[in-house]
Amino acid sequence: MSEKFPTPPGKPGRPFSDRQLAGLLELLAGEEQFVFLESSRITPENHRSLLFLRPLRLLTLPAAQPPTDFFAAIEAELARGHYLAGWFAYELGYLLEPRLRPLLPTGAEPLAVLGVFAPPLIYDHRQGTWQLNGHGAPLHELLPPSGAEPAHRPEHAAPSGSPLPAQPGTAKPGAAAHDHLTRETPEQPSPAASGQRPGFNQPLNPRFSVDAATYQRHVEQIRRYIEAGDTYQVNYTLKQRLDYADGDGELYQALRRGQRVCYGALLRLAGRSVLSFSPELFFRCADGRCQVRPMKGTCRRGLTPEEDEKLARFLREDEKNRSENVMIVDLLRNDLGRICRPGSVKTTALFQVESYETLHQMTTTIQGSLRPDLSCEDIFRALFPCGSVTGAPKIRTMEIIRELEGEPRGVYTGALGFIAPVSAQQRRTFGRSARLKYTGYEAPGCLPESAALLNAYAPSDRQVGASGERFIAPHGEMVFNVPIRTVVRETENTIGMGIGSGIVYDSQPEKEWRECQLKGNFLRQPPPDLVLIETMLWQPELGYRLLDLHLERLLASAAALYFQADRQEIVETLQQLAAGLNQPSRVRLTLAKDGTLTLSQAPFGFPPVVGGRPFPCFSPADLPPPAANLPTVTISRQGVDPSRPLLYHKTSCRELYDREREAALAAGHCEVLFCNQRGELTEGAISNLFIRRRGRLLTPPLNAGLLNGVLRRHLLRRREAEEATIRPEELAAAEAIFIGNSLRGLTRVRLPDAR
Repeated sequence: MSEKFPTPPGKPGRPFSDRQLAGLLELLAGEEQFVFLESSRITPENHRSLLFLRPLRLLTLPAAQPPTDFFAAIEAELARGHYLAGWFAYELGYLLEPRLRPLLPTGAEPLAVLGVFAPPLIYDHRQGTWQLNGHGAPLHELLPPSGAEPAHRPEHAAPSGSPLPAQPGTAKPGAAAHDHLTRETPEQPSPAASGQRPGFNQPLNPRFSVDAATYQRHVEQIRRYIEAGDTYQVNYTLKQRLDYADGDGELYQALRRGQRVCYGALLRLAGRSVLSFSPELFFRCADGRCQVRPMKGTCRRGLTPEEDEKLARFLREDEKNRSENVMIVDLLRNDLGRICRPGSVKTTALFQVESYETLHQMTTTIQGSLRPDLSCEDIFRALFPCGSVTGAPKIRTMEIIRELEGEPRGVYTGALGFIAPVSAQQRRTFGRSARLKYTGYEAPGCLPESAALLNAYAPSDRQVGASGERFIAPHGEMVFNVPIRTVVRETENTIGMGIGSGIVYDSQPEKEWRECQLKGNFLRQPPPDLVLIETMLWQPELGYRLLDLHLERLLASAAALYFQADRQEIVETLQQLAAGLNQPSRVRLTLAKDGTLTLSQAPFGFPPVVGGRPFPCFSPADLPPPAANLPTVTISRQGVDPSRPLLYHKTSCRELYDREREAALAAGHCEVLFCNQRGELTEGAISNLFIRRRGRLLTPPLNAGLLNGVLRRHLLRRREAEEATIRPEELAAAEAIFIGNSLRGLTRVRLPDAR
């Protein structure tokens, strides 16, 4: 890294932290138009987030305008060295295909809106740095001066004292004001780590664009079309709308918590805001190759690591999901073949399973070598819209979709992303190997400059003259997502989101309707703002008790819930705290989703021995004789749902447990036990349950719906305990009842009416 910027502004290899993102969204709240493309799921292929600010102008495609004119304007801007970023509506597909053009909906909604931008600010998540044209610097040094467009060259970047203008109610921007956008500050934990939530009011009054009866009737109609041989699969969609008047940034933060994806976006162009949380790549063109990665095939996540792996394996091997995936793969291979060199289209990764917070998704990657004479229009005519959001065969299926869907999809299932101009290296390569292609459209006022740029690398016998010869400029990198899980602000107080599913002959109308309602929960019920928790005992000379098991559980939960976690960082932080301890202490560690760690500690008083045995007792053999008056436990009347994923992780989302334990303590008990909806005992609010029966120590199984506590794991691994279903009526007949956790060890208890 350059000595000029010796300190990485973020943690390498991680998405934006909550504080970085909050500061960035605060900055964008004052911008009229922008495009923010975020990778919150970092992979070797997707490790950049791009910020396009202050478009030079907008390119808008009305339904009545020929698409060739619009794409020619794109090519002209690329020739000038500009970037384009924005969206294409699904209905553009009707305009691009002559057979479908009569089906194009009439109305005032544009079919595409692209901003014309100077080079974007790029955050490289591998390094944790902002860059402009490859030169790294803190964000505030790269922001344009007030009233200016972003600089084209690093030497034109704004000085640290002249960033974006201050917005009402915010701190004056500057180096200090925006430092939190570009580096981690351990002394100021994220809102989640401190238990605070950003100001967010949940969307209200959900309603669907069609009712249940209409939806189910349409599914039956699709089944009849499949039976008649018109189509094999139809991606049928509807819309959900909700009332929401708060800011786009607050909604983006709330929804992003449960959707860490490679192709996220927040943009505001032409007076319309779009929030996208799409995991699906539509296409990526770079270095002479085009890659597509359709998603087809889904199943839920497992409640335990074992069940999760079993479900992922099922999805990978299931014939029905494979056949649906292959159907779309064949369609996209055919589409790619229209723009790639003969024989170059290859399937490079078949039936890959990607795991997200709530589901496993099957993907297949296909790529080919692009022909050298392609324009942007050629690429869109061949590929748009993505086959995964239409069905197969594409054209006939789009006719069926137009017949059944009651309103235009708009941005949903269209395309959202950016197009870059050619780099200097690409220009040199283009000048040696490619031929220019001409079209009949000229963007007003841009030809002379574009021609000069083009002449710099055009073959000598095909110079572009200032007299008006027209051209198509080569493009650089192009990356577009398929905008699923995408929210559009339709009015000041209304937001809308498309919801769809692939209907095949075996689809059941009622089940498909229920699944659409469940998918709507993404917008109606954003995930809670929670942290992972580990509570540990530290003792002089012994250190942290059962530390390896604590770390194992924490890291397993972080992996399952997609929290950022670094084992070495956690261990070093614990060691730093321990260096200042000199008495037995209760140490509480919290881990936020962005990787922010928070530690607290308090003295933990207990006698060093109880009845001649060490305390706490981590083994039944170490338990002292029972006291004359054992503490009591009670059983909650609130049943728990074992299908709730968070039951299996130690998190701050525990309102029921805290409320019931508080009531139990007030009634004189030491703990409250819970049952699941099947009537089986599960666990206590802060402990696991054990009973002794016929000399064996038993504890409820994980599938009852409980946390796999550290002490529980310790006893099971040492074969001092075993799993067994336990019902409330069995407690009275048990030889002994115990509750236990890694802080207090095993404690013998009794029911109130059993002495």
